[in-house]
Amino acid sequence: MQRLSGMDAAFLNMETPAQHMHVSGIMFLDPSTTEKGFSFERLAETVEARMHLIPQFRRKVLRVPFDLDDPVWVDDPDFDISGHLFHVSLPEGSTRRFLADRVGEILSRPMERDRPLWRMWYFDGLEDGTVGLLSMMHHSEVDGITGSDLMASLFDTEPDAAQPEPPSVPWHPERTPYKLELAASAAADWVRHPLRRASAVSRIGSSVLNMGRGVFGIGRDRLSAPLPFSAPRTPFNGTLTGERVVAFSQAGLDDLKLVKSTFGAKVNDVVLAACAMSLRSFLESWGGVPDKPLLVAVPVSVHSKASERGGVNQVSNMFVRLPLEPDDPVELLKTIHAGSLDSKAAHDAMGPDMIQDLAQIAPPRLFRFLTRATAFVRIPDLVPPVLNTIISNVPGPPMPLYIAGARVLAIYPFGPLIESVGLNLTVMSNMGNVDFGVLCCGDMIADPWPIADGWVKAIDDLTKAARERGDAGTGSS
Repeated sequence: MQRLSGMDAAFLNMETPAQHMHVSGIMFLDPSTTEKGFSFERLAETVEARMHLIPQFRRKVLRVPFDLDDPVWVDDPDFDISGHLFHVSLPEGSTRRFLADRVGEILSRPMERDRPLWRMWYFDGLEDGTVGLLSMMHHSEVDGITGSDLMASLFDTEPDAAQPEPPSVPWHPERTPYKLELAASAAADWVRHPLRRASAVSRIGSSVLNMGRGVFGIGRDRLSAPLPFSAPRTPFNGTLTGERVVAFSQAGLDDLKLVKSTFGAKVNDVVLAACAMSLRSFLESWGGVPDKPLLVAVPVSVHSKASERGGVNQVSNMFVRLPLEPDDPVELLKTIHAGSLDSKAAHDAMGPDMIQDLAQIAPPRLFRFLTRATAFVRIPDLVPPVLNTIISNVPGPPMPLYIAGARVLAIYPFGPLIESVGLNLTVMSNMGNVDFGVLCCGDMIADPWPIADGWVKAIDDLTKAARERGDAGTGSS
């Protein structure tokens, strides 16, 4: 039995029928890279042979009676891998966009909590001969860093690698604790760890003071970092429904690095600039571009910085302005780069622990009540959006990966939506490419493909500008 950290539990407590807290990704696999043949059955054999390397695949969540404390992970005594791996045969000759529609339908449903919180779907029948593999895992069990660790256990670096050695002792589930045991354990934790919660409160106070000094001008230096609820309203902001749609696209990592080096920015600045250019074009087609910058949340890993080392999710958020002007891509990139520096300074002033600490002291029952009340009263339709969108940059594998012998060609990630924010953009570097995933609330945006295609066009425009700058520099010398 292992208790969830406050942050991990928060992702469970904030889930509603419209606010799904799973993270997912669609991979495209080349089945021709293995001489043994690739099939759903071989995939299932591969996953099952590695279960001992991924213990979270066989544990489920149990709530504590009366929500006395955060839930716990326990072994699932009825674990059956067939309840997690599914084979979907698409109509022969299906396109990737047709597959994307099926993915959106799957992501529109939250996962049942009576079994471990992960699923995989194997799709064949695609016109290009590839195989689609959709993975889904609850955010309470994975973040960007731990997701990379999980991939290392499930994937190989060569096509026909041998299966890992089986465990010396076969797996047997531990006994599921009784409700009375759960309640007693929670009460004991409260007695044993009062100082831990007091420390969290103290750190929150220190973080608020530091932010006040920087963001609100208390003291000598003042940052111009954006604040929540300063976002303009857009078509993808409002009360969520459970409907989800997805789109994806791919650009070359070398192109992003060229733009970064040419204009003295960071790769993440280039990602943000391309998102801004794509969203500007998208909003123009919807009837108007807001007269002030969008406000985006950029998740930041604090695995190496946070004081509380327990739990899976060790992440914070940096708020960044995403200007939709000027028209010139290079000037836009420079503006975003300068703004990101202020946002990073404000995030550093907040400290790596603040979001973790807030989750640690929040009563679970109150957390769930506020989340559901917000949606029931439709508060997101009545007040300015807390932010416009979430943009994540997730590190991916720098080398080729294989699963059951099939080479991974692309990994398009999809992060969750939160109430009032119906658009999530996630990029993952992957073997010399940057894979771009778009997840939208389908009742806000029915067709997300213009955003995915617009992002690639924006990268092309920025790359062209970088090459022209390089050519001009060569000519002048």
